Parts: sequence; C-alpha cells; structure tokens
Amino acid sequence: VAVNFGATTISGFTGCAPLQGTVSFTQAGKPANSVDGDALHVEKVSYRQVDEEQCTGHIRFVHDAIVQFFEHHDFAVSRPTGGELLLTVSGSELYDDAPALRLVH
Repeated sequence: VAVNFGATTISGFTGCAPLQGTVSFTQAGKPANSVDGDALHVEKVSYRQVDEEQCTGHIRFVHDAIVQFFEHHDFAVSRPTGGELLLTVSGSELYDDAPALRLVH
C-alpha cells in the first residue's frame, strides 16, 4: 500500500487499484497543512476498478481493508517518529484496538 498526501489530495495504490481523493487537514479545529495537521477529513476517495482475476487472496484482503478504512472519513493524525504518520479513526481512541493505518516514508 502506498498513499501520498498533497495539500488537499491523496493518491496511491491499494495493491489492487490506484486511489485518489480529496482531503482537508486541521489543527485544533482550524485549517492546517499535511505537515502540521492533527486531524484529517477524507471528503471523497475513489478507486479504479479491480481486475477480479489479478486481485485475489491476501492482496484482495488488503485492498478491501484500505477501502473500508477510508470510508470512515475522519481521522486523528499523529507522528510517532519523524518518518511516520499514524491515522486513527476519529472517536475510536477509547477502544483498545482502534482502526489505524501507519504510513512510513
């Protein structure tokens, strides 16, 4: 999985299909950029149609998990280390096993 963040967009690859979308970052409830934001709202995300013959098994599982993850739309953003971005589904911080995606560059 690869996800690239721009000022107001995301693009990437799920393992089965390219994705692209529009996003907004905020910090303490005010507009922010992707470097300083502590929250992310995914306004929309779309995926190219999956080739059912090529996208199977574990790769399909990961693709489906990424699609389902971004359907949540609102995420808390943290940066555990300089090269990491951790997206956690907003409101799920109260749970031991919150849905999250750790991206590393």
